Amino acid sequence: DADGQLRVMIYEVNNTFGGRHSYVLPVEEGELQSCSKRFYVSPFNAVEGRYSFHFNSPADHLALGINLNVDGLPVLKAYVSGERVALTDGALLRSFLGIPFLTLKVIAAIHWQAVKLYWKGLRIRKRPDAPLDGPASHPEVRSAS
Repeated sequence: DADGQLRVMIYEVNNTFGGRHSYVLPVEEGELQSCSKRFYVSPFNAVEGRYSFHFNSPADHLALGINLNVDGLPVLKAYVSGERVALTDGALLRSFLGIPFLTLKVIAAIHWQAVKLYWKGLRIRKRPDAPLDGPASHPEVRSAS
């Protein structure tokens, strides 16, 4: 906002089928947020449960954790972190040269993990229709504590 305070977080979720959905959540006291899952991400998980997001306010270092719980049980935990870098031509070139073919590597890793899950007996679930609220949710906010 005008005072430099973080007021909203937008969590963009993509799947390997070309789908995208954003969760728009206001930032209140603390750095925990929670909302209902509304978007199909994986053929091994239904569109159910609650996400909880844990982050530190953006600074020179950003850390984000995402948990998915279904019926109170953990189903997925994911984490990402990064360092702030000035957006310059040199920084973009270093990033590109430092991690060539990253997208292909990630797609291959996702599909390899899917094959292993299938071999372990996890069955594929049918992809449902897109969320009725369109490409972005403004879900109810509930404490993630």
